[in-house]
Amino acid sequence: MAGLTAAQKQRFEEDGVLTVEGVLAQEEVETLRRACGEVEEMAQGLTARTPAIHPRILPSGRRVVDIVKGAVFQHPQFLAACTHPGVLDIIESLVGPDIQHHHSKLNWKPPLPPEQAAQGWKIGWHQDYAFFPHTNYDLPACAIYLDDTNLENGCMNVIPGSHREGPRNHMKDGAFSGVCQEPDAYADESRWRTVEVPAGGISLHHCLMLHSSGPNHSQRARRTFVIQYRAADNVQIAGRTSHLGWGFQVRGQNNAMIRFENGVTCPLPEGLTSH
Repeated sequence: MAGLTAAQKQRFEEDGVLTVEGVLAQEEVETLRRACGEVEEMAQGLTARTPAIHPRILPSGRRVVDIVKGAVFQHPQFLAACTHPGVLDIIESLVGPDIQHHHSKLNWKPPLPPEQAAQGWKIGWHQDYAFFPHTNYDLPACAIYLDDTNLENGCMNVIPGSHREGPRNHMKDGAFSGVCQEPDAYADESRWRTVEVPAGGISLHHCLMLHSSGPNHSQRARRTFVIQYRAADNVQIAGRTSHLGWGFQVRGQNNAMIRFENGVTCPLPEGLTSH
């Protein structure tokens, strides 16, 4: 993999979202699926959520997994996927050669009994940037798909071009809500687009992209390994910094510089060379 073409980069800049098929080979996908199976086996012994694994107990008593946080530290195969040369070549096309891992998670929408499907894992319209503002916008999310993903099993929905409209308000009654509080920004359903990607492909979206997803109404799993990457000179200024692997350098180096969205740079103060 040699990174993105000029046409792909332009599409990302214009739409704020891009899909690339066949980034992982079939055997690499199968390796990650086996890792998922091992994580699910771990969940069978849980009686409650842990900081990393959020299980759901089915009427049968079996535990399935809704989400795995800090996924790169839950199984070595997820760390391998996060540092996959083909994936990093693509990220380098967007943010440059010095790349850090901000956080990662396995969004796992398991098939549920029909009577429970509507209560499955879903998320409202939001921007990633609102959760962890940085000094610039070189903060793309990369989703690696382990299952064929479409509307039926809860794929992501986006509003192409919404990243060019700037940060949106996510505050409600003086507290951070995690959901965009400007309904006019996503009310026009004609602007919505589903992000349907076959297993082994990836999707990329800008940190200001408005996106959401619905529950899994199918009897197929929807396992998506999501990594939030950032340029090494993109410094977080608010939000949680306790994610497992926060600031982990995955390519290049940290030159201890801060870059602002207008292109102004300055060195990090002595003693703060890691951020």
